[in-house]
Amino acid sequence: MNGPEINTGQWTRNEPHWYEDGSICIRVEHRLYKLHRSLLLKGSEVMAALFTIPDGKASDDPNREGTEHYPLYLEGITTEEFDDFLGGFLYRVEYRPIADADKERIFTNLLKLSDKWIVEAGKTYAIDNLENILLPPSRRLQLAGQFNISHWVHPAVKSILSRKLTELTREDLACIGLDVLAILVKAKEYMDVEVKRTASVAPTMTADPSWGCTDHKSCIRVWKRLWRDRIGWQLLHPKFPMRTDEILWTAQKFDHPGLAKKCLDDVCREIQNNVLFFDERIVPAAADAIMRYHHMPVPN
Repeated sequence: MNGPEINTGQWTRNEPHWYEDGSICIRVEHRLYKLHRSLLLKGSEVMAALFTIPDGKASDDPNREGTEHYPLYLEGITTEEFDDFLGGFLYRVEYRPIADADKERIFTNLLKLSDKWIVEAGKTYAIDNLENILLPPSRRLQLAGQFNISHWVHPAVKSILSRKLTELTREDLACIGLDVLAILVKAKEYMDVEVKRTASVAPTMTADPSWGCTDHKSCIRVWKRLWRDRIGWQLLHPKFPMRTDEILWTAQKFDHPGLAKKCLDDVCREIQNNVLFFDERIVPAAADAIMRYHHMPVPN
C-alpha cells in the first residue's frame, strides 16, 4: 500500500459502497469507497494492520490519511475484486440472491482477497460456495493450487485422467499449466500400460474347483474367454472405454453354462478383496505429486 495521494476530483465514488456514516475512505484503481473501519478491522490481523491509520492527526482532520481528501490506496487489486469481496462477504445481504452467472466470478474474487488478507471466514465461505458450482476439473485444480485447497486435488485429477488428455481444451491447458500437465501425462502413460495389461490377462481363477463345479477346466477356459470378450476389449475401446470401476460389476453379471456360478463368485470375491485397480494407485500418486509441487501437505 502506497502513501496517500491527494484527491483533486480525478477519482469517482463507488456508489454501492459509499456509506455516508463510513469512517475510512479507500481508493482502488480509480474508484473511491467509504467504508466502516470497525468492520474492516474484524476481518483478520492482516486487515487490521492494513486499515489502521497511524496516529499523528486528529480523527476529524480532512488531511488525515483515510479521508476523502487523502484516501488510502490499495494496490495490486482491481475494483471488481474489491467489489466482490465487499458485496459477496463483508457487506453481503443474506436475502439478496446472487445470479448464477456471477457466482464463479464473485466467489473466486472473494477467495483471492480472503487468501491475500488471511480472512479465514471469507475463504471458507468462498470455498463452500464454489463447491456448489459446476467448475471444469482443470479450473478447480488451478484454484486448488493457487489457494491451497488440498481436498479439491484428488477429485480433479481423477476426473481429468478419466478422459483422453487430447480432449483438453486450450482453456484447460491454460488452467493446468505445463508443470502439472507433465505430471498428468506421466500418470496417463502408466494408466495406459496398466489398461493393456489388465485387458490382456484375466485374473487367475483358483486351480481348485469350487463346491458344485463339475468341470473346472471348462470354468477356467470360459472365464478367460469372457474376460477377453466382455472386459478386455471394452477396456481398449477407442471411443468408449470401460471404466475400471465397472470391471467387477461386469464380471459379476457373466452368465454362461460352462462357468459354474460358485467359481465365478470366488474369482469375483478375489478381485474385490485383493486386486487394487490401477487407477486407485496411479490417481492418488499423481494427486500427491501435484500437491507437493504446490507445497501443500501430502496426507500419509
